Amino acid sequence: MPDAIKSKGTLTIATDPSYPPNESKDANGRIIGWDVDLGNAIAAKLGLKANFTEVTFDDIVTGISTGKYDAGMSSITDNKKREGVDDFVTYFNAGTKLMVPKGNPKKLTGTGPTDLSLCGLTVGVEKGTVQETDDIPNRNKACEAAGKKDIKTLSQDTQDQINESLGSGRCDAVLADSPVVDYYAKSGNFEAVGDIYAGAPYGIAVSKTNTGLSQAIQAALKDLVADGTYHQLTTKYGIQAGDYTTPGLNQAQS
Repeated sequence: MPDAIKSKGTLTIATDPSYPPNESKDANGRIIGWDVDLGNAIAAKLGLKANFTEVTFDDIVTGISTGKYDAGMSSITDNKKREGVDDFVTYFNAGTKLMVPKGNPKKLTGTGPTDLSLCGLTVGVEKGTVQETDDIPNRNKACEAAGKKDIKTLSQDTQDQINESLGSGRCDAVLADSPVVDYYAKSGNFEAVGDIYAGAPYGIAVSKTNTGLSQAIQAALKDLVADGTYHQLTTKYGIQAGDYTTPGLNQAQS
């Protein structure tokens, strides 16, 4: 554990609270969710108190690299590109899923990353997510190969904004992380279409210069898995299908 963090007694964690059930705000503006509960448990294992700070998703990794935050927990998919900037302690299995208005008026199929039903349509994504940086560019290659029009990307700062755009008809569909799509599909206004694809672990982002912190967080996670706390928390939020029982460091496959 870095002495600077140990001495201040807190772990400052950046998060974008617009992504329930992982991170969101309650009626009083308090940041809540699965990531928050897990972050609090990790901090407690380390003898610290977690201090969750609201940040737009696109600014989290940069803020950690510059030392503004100690860590980032915000449904961040671990991939090789991000590992080139920060270290990532993996802790949950997720993937991408397609969300549409209730009744699926465009009859989209959402069968995977090369599905052609989105070609020529407008798709909403949160800025900086793998859906924006990887998924839609790959889909457009498939659209072009099939002689179809490219997908038009509507990128916005928060998932709340994206959902508003979907509800108002500003976009035809939304691509987001699977637990988030499943959560919003229960609201009755939206519908999840197809299966999860492009599965990859979430990672807690930590600066490579914060020597020892990644290892300490990983050790705390292993303890939480072993004592049952981790599974209790995923079960509380109904996302236990994504249980990740082998926390590791920089485990991205692509």
